Amino acid sequence: MIFTSEMIHLTAVVLKTHADPVSRELLRLGVVQFNRLADIAPSLGARLREVSVEEQRTALAETRHRIETLLQLGGLSTPAMVSLEDGPTKMDAAEVNSRMDRLARDVERYRGRQAELQQEINRISDVRRQLAELASLSGGGSKAGSAAAAQAVAGAQAVAGLSTGGRRFLDVRYGRLAASEVEKVDREIGRLSGLIVRMGEAGPDAPVLVVSMKRNVSEVQRILGEHGFRETELPRLPEDAGENVLAQTDERLSRLRAEQEEQGARISAVIRDQRPELERDWRRVREVELLLSIQGQASESDHVSVFSGWAPTRQRARVEKSVRDVAGDSCVLEWHTAAELRDTGGPAAPVELRNPRFLRPFQMLVTNYGVPEYGTVDPTPLVAISYLLMFALMFGDAGHGLVLVLLGVLGTRVLKGPSMRQLARLLIWCGGASMVAGVLFGAYFGFDLVPALWFDYHGVVAGRVESGVIRNLLDILALTVYLGVAVISAGLALNWINRIRKREWRALVFDKAGILGGVIYGTGVWVAAEFAQSGFRRLPELGPVALLIGVPALLLFVKFPAEYVAARRRGEPAHASPVMWVMDWVIELLEVFSGYLANTLSFMRIAGLGIAHVMLMIAFFQIAEMISPSGTSIPA
Repeated sequence: MIFTSEMIHLTAVVLKTHADPVSRELLRLGVVQFNRLADIAPSLGARLREVSVEEQRTALAETRHRIETLLQLGGLSTPAMVSLEDGPTKMDAAEVNSRMDRLARDVERYRGRQAELQQEINRISDVRRQLAELASLSGGGSKAGSAAAAQAVAGAQAVAGLSTGGRRFLDVRYGRLAASEVEKVDREIGRLSGLIVRMGEAGPDAPVLVVSMKRNVSEVQRILGEHGFRETELPRLPEDAGENVLAQTDERLSRLRAEQEEQGARISAVIRDQRPELERDWRRVREVELLLSIQGQASESDHVSVFSGWAPTRQRARVEKSVRDVAGDSCVLEWHTAAELRDTGGPAAPVELRNPRFLRPFQMLVTNYGVPEYGTVDPTPLVAISYLLMFALMFGDAGHGLVLVLLGVLGTRVLKGPSMRQLARLLIWCGGASMVAGVLFGAYFGFDLVPALWFDYHGVVAGRVESGVIRNLLDILALTVYLGVAVISAGLALNWINRIRKREWRALVFDKAGILGGVIYGTGVWVAAEFAQSGFRRLPELGPVALLIGVPALLLFVKFPAEYVAARRRGEPAHASPVMWVMDWVIELLEVFSGYLANTLSFMRIAGLGIAHVMLMIAFFQIAEMISPSGTSIPA
């Protein structure tokens, strides 16, 4: 957990007859990161040919994506892989694709109907919008006492506009049509952004209002003529006619949307009925796809296959036993350490971070910024501690922390995907830190229900505290600066450990974050602390300060001629001008002093956010007191 895992490289030579079972066994173990032999031993890799599986992998990937798409359409998540001992061993790609084709045809039938319904909804909505605009042009500013009354007024105004020729984009016809033809004509005109509205009593001939877009007038006339529509002049309509027009339009839209949802439910039902088969096929395809990815990294001759990859050193015995159990004596295994391959110019070992499960959310934070270099310190534990301390100082309230914990617990139940669940677990940790800080500060949703165990944060901000460790805002700012000093010092220590492990002695001493930089930073912290303790009136004695800062600053200059000598020995270009060395040295000193100072003072933002959190609570309570003077408020 303290350092990245130690890795070791495996080269396994097996007979081609054992290539498939060895691939399956290595996949089952899941601890080897494969690479090509040519990357490790170019001369040996050139004598072998690479296994060509790209075409098969591409076909399987397409099949897998088809299954995942169908599962998503059914509202189902991608299944998890099972252990290979429990999973299938054979897979007929043609049979799987045939099943997908049959299911896709069933789904496409419903999706096609959904698309038709959506087109009809869009067309009728277009007409409905034009009717509404016509109502507003006809004086739609009338105020009604209720939504129903407003609908009636708008509808009446729309019909008034239709009868007076106020329409610009609508074509409106009134007449009679055989009652048996109304539904059929309505469907045909519906494809042309139109609709038919019954305007009177039922009978052999129905009085109808035909509303369509002017751009489709010729097609509408043809359809009406084919079905015996007899056009007459639009009569004086009853007062509720306009309301009926809009109501029937809205009813039509509701009916279409309901049918669209029904088609979606049918799609989900069809896919859910096939869920066991879909999940089984997905696992089969994924397993073969992973096996091919392993074989695609292998090299082969006419008789043997060569697998190459990295594994954690602690897994060496397990991997070797598993391969020998499958291949018997027909295999040769070679192991090489990361140092051996690095000395021969081989690739760097991959990095594995081994942290307990409870630290995985903070490991996610670390990897979001970058993966630590192989063989160095894993900063996850330090990140966890410093992150929670900073969050607690910014959001210290037991009640608010409890809310965060509950939200995090809910997130672990409802969120999908490992990264989102890790984010929910991180929220639980942050909420817990807030609860602990809230108890220390005596803050429970802004109320001081229980005396603070450490100091009254709300009281300090409100100016009600006159004694104790923390008495004013400057003390809170100083507290976060102390935290910053601790975090930066820990970072320096980790950097020194990394330099020692990598045997980078020159960087250990002369780097900005090396020992000399650390001495300068430590001296600066000591000077600032002495100055603050004297009430900002007296600095420490100049002699020790000059010695502790001046000597390391002068020694930093040695870095540049030392780097020049090292570069010349490696045959690399490097500038030999002393003037350039002096300029680089001055810039380096400026970066050391300004960088450490800025980074340390930047931690005061933690105090700023914590104070803002308290001030918001005070403001909320004061507003509540102004609204209801008999209510409770935080005394200021």
